[in-house]
Amino acid sequence: MDGKCILLVRVSTESQSYDAQEKELFEMAIADGYKEENIIPICYKESGIRLKEEERNGLNDMKRYIESDSSINCVYAWECSRIARKKKILFSVLEYLVERKIQLIIKEPYIKMLHKDGKINEGSEMMFTFFAQISESEMRNKNDRFIRGKKENKSKGRFNGGRIKYGYTVDSNGKVRIDDTQANEIRYIVNTYLTTNHSQLSLYTELQERGYKITYSGMRRLLNDKEYYIDCGNAWYKPLMDEEMWHAVQAKNANNNTQTDKGKRNYFLGAKLIKCQNCGHTMLAHLGTGSYMCRHTTKQHNCECNNNIAVNINAIDSIAWHFAIQRHFVFAEQDKNTQLATYTTQKNIAEEKLATALANNKTYEDKMARAVEAYTFGKVNKIRFDALVAKIEKENEDNANAITQHKSDIERINKLIESLNSVGELFQNYARKHRKGKSSTELTDIKEMYEITHTHIEQIEVENVEVELQRGLTKCTKVTVKLFGDLGIWVTDLSSNKEEFISQGNTFELYYNPMAKRRVDEKFFTIENGEIKYQPVEWLERINRNKQKKEREARKQK
Repeated sequence: MDGKCILLVRVSTESQSYDAQEKELFEMAIADGYKEENIIPICYKESGIRLKEEERNGLNDMKRYIESDSSINCVYAWECSRIARKKKILFSVLEYLVERKIQLIIKEPYIKMLHKDGKINEGSEMMFTFFAQISESEMRNKNDRFIRGKKENKSKGRFNGGRIKYGYTVDSNGKVRIDDTQANEIRYIVNTYLTTNHSQLSLYTELQERGYKITYSGMRRLLNDKEYYIDCGNAWYKPLMDEEMWHAVQAKNANNNTQTDKGKRNYFLGAKLIKCQNCGHTMLAHLGTGSYMCRHTTKQHNCECNNNIAVNINAIDSIAWHFAIQRHFVFAEQDKNTQLATYTTQKNIAEEKLATALANNKTYEDKMARAVEAYTFGKVNKIRFDALVAKIEKENEDNANAITQHKSDIERINKLIESLNSVGELFQNYARKHRKGKSSTELTDIKEMYEITHTHIEQIEVENVEVELQRGLTKCTKVTVKLFGDLGIWVTDLSSNKEEFISQGNTFELYYNPMAKRRVDEKFFTIENGEIKYQPVEWLERINRNKQKKEREARKQK
């Protein structure tokens, strides 16, 4: 037979073979008189139901061959479903071939679409339509059975395949079970996020330092995947935690920008605790004036508040620390075991970080050896080698700094654990230093002072008032401090040998006299029954205005 023909062969999956189809169609074409060199096989493994006509590589190749070679006069297919599973595509292909008077022959069942004169055979057309309907119906029924099977498996807890969610595993019966090891890791990550000042980014850094193999996006999915907390109707994945933790995570996410430690340089004890009495916004620490002021006084905040009150940073921080450190000792005395457990956990974490950092030393040595080897054997050029060496040396330096920091943290925590065993002595030392006018900041650094203050103080209110003092009516600042817990003392009942807590309340008023510049012991006082009582509040020199002035003048002279 003159001309050329195309063998249109298709299977749906990679596991299927089209060799048998191709062989049978090839023999059929030879029997019809086509020469071997004039037979063009087009074989693809592609879906006949999911792909559109223009996405089908086999059909596109067939059209390219036909439009580029006018000698092609026949197309062979094993059955209608091998052309396509959709009636729309089948009729489109048929119309394309009939318009060009190209014969279409189906092997199973045998259908020859055109007469010798090129006109369509109506009987063959009816058969083609019938089997086109069957092809689409078969696939529709198959999909329905597949979906029903998946739903039934899921309702019984059997896994249908795919990627299993972290925290779960598939047992020998094909059912999804909780992986205890992975589930405990997830619970630890969530608990750490909720019980610390970590943001999601700083928590990720913490986990990396402790040797956890997790990506940032993976950690975020663990924190924010609702199915870990609440039963969402998914029969595979049972909750690992409770709904209360889900709401706690969402609440922290909403407040994360203001509640987490951003690694800031200046820690002011009253920051975020003082609210403007007019607009309710947080009063900000202004370094230039050395005062806490309403946010409307700064250019970067748009606020219509007209409250121009400015309170001395040194005074507010001194008062805040005065009450916070007292509450801190009461808190520590009240529950030493809880504090000891907290510090022990922190120590274990620091030791785990140290072990990871020490293990990384070997990793950097191996990296350097591989870089030298690659350069020696010409796998990288000099520029690339220098860049690799610089990167490895920088990572090694950062790791060395991390080792030093972790060792320092362990030493600091050990001292805190030792201090818990003598809280009473610690408080006496503080009180003795306090009476002598010495600074209690020797007990801790400024960041820890900030954390202690914000652990025990809920809110601070400030108000400018006038008070009758010895020199007459004096403008003072009235400061009201509200604690999360009560202040008080523990008293031992000798008869029962039990300790009893005598509360002094959780809200206190203290006045600050800015005019008492030289007499520190007259800066702070209370008013009880109309009587002035001066209070021994330790003065924290957070901002030294004279020193700032001298530094500015020195800079100007330079």
